[in-house]
Amino acid sequence: EDPARLEKLKLVPEVLAFAEKQLSLTPGSSYRHYISLDRPALSYVVQAAEKRRLKLKTWWFPIVGSQPYLGYFNRQNAADFQKKLVAEGYDTVMGGVQAFSLLGYFPDPIYSSMLDGNSKTEFIELLFHETLHRTIYVPDHSAFNENLAEFVSRHATVLFLKEHAQGELEAERFLF
Repeated sequence: EDPARLEKLKLVPEVLAFAEKQLSLTPGSSYRHYISLDRPALSYVVQAAEKRRLKLKTWWFPIVGSQPYLGYFNRQNAADFQKKLVAEGYDTVMGGVQAFSLLGYFPDPIYSSMLDGNSKTEFIELLFHETLHRTIYVPDHSAFNENLAEFVSRHATVLFLKEHAQGELEAERFLF
């Protein structure tokens, strides 16, 4: 396996222990298994909005409620769905996702997409972000859930870096 990946994987126990002890997050048995993907993204999400209105199209699912996107593991399937939405008159966007949380219902693995293209600091932030989703998730409030995860993970990363080997300097650069 790639040495850069291994370096990041070695951080996982320390980050999860910090998340649990210092922040009362609940990683459970997540992030103990690694899955190497043959693609740069774990999944591909499609979002749509009505033309000339800032109103996202949503889809409803059990457990999570309404979501402003649909995800696909196959990039071509996502692109085909995007084309369908465009034909229906929507403005759309499609992008790759590095990770998602199973919200504590099942253990989350670490995917190669979480490691590749992220610095150590960005990987630490991503672990905090996804662990926050495992700890708290409010159905039908995707914007709140994402904003909370971004806020907590950003500040948790700074606290973690200040307490650990990366040092205060990297934490300060990360803040700005």
